Amino acid sequence: MKPTAILEGGLYLRQANHLANPLEIERARNKAIIISKADEWGIDSNLALKIVRCESGFDSRAYNSNDPNGGSFGLFQFQKTTFYSGAEKLKIKNPDIWNVQQQSEVAFYLLSQNKWHLWTCARINGIVGIK
Repeated sequence: MKPTAILEGGLYLRQANHLANPLEIERARNKAIIISKADEWGIDSNLALKIVRCESGFDSRAYNSNDPNGGSFGLFQFQKTTFYSGAEKLKIKNPDIWNVQQQSEVAFYLLSQNKWHLWTCARINGIVGIK
């Protein structure tokens, strides 16, 4: 198998004799965004990747209607109040809960504030309270 798609951050996909499917490419891009944002914020990217893998499987369109307050959305599975509150603090213009870049920015802001407990998957993976 050889690489068929090289993405930002040096990540690439391997496929045997056919092109990578769009969902795999999207997930690889999302991983690259997470790694880049983690570096910007000084957060351990491996811990952030564990959270996102558990929360959404790197699917930016993930939606969990079973979560309270209208469900959880996107890559980091934000509830609306948490996302929009964080976006306001960061002065993000035109916040969009489905935007991967914005989700990552808000997530790393919260993680930099030691708010790991906001993610069930951080608790499940035993990474609550790590700065």
